[in-house]
Amino acid sequence: MKKLFLFILGVWTFLGTLITPMTLFFLFLCLTGLVYQYDGTMDEGTAFFVGALLLFFWLAFVLFPSLAFFKRIRQIQKGLRMICFCALSVAFVSGIILVLYDSIRTFSA
Repeated sequence: MKKLFLFILGVWTFLGTLITPMTLFFLFLCLTGLVYQYDGTMDEGTAFFVGALLLFFWLAFVLFPSLAFFKRIRQIQKGLRMICFCALSVAFVSGIILVLYDSIRTFSA
């Protein structure tokens, strides 16, 4: 049962790591008011509220489960731990590439 929980937590952390760059980018746009360059329909108060709500959900559903996964992964074998960290690094870099691609595509149009 513990291995199943650790596997589910690992998949959740992988997906959270994949969406973290996109979430932080949109959070930055909302909190600074630059979201108007992407979507002109959102006003300033709504953008700040959406950014604050997004920050809360990111903390609750991505950061805290990831920290729990890292705490549990410290106790397993070194080789398996390295594979997990490499997979999470690939997910994070893939998320950054998606954000950069979308930003370049949006601003070049």
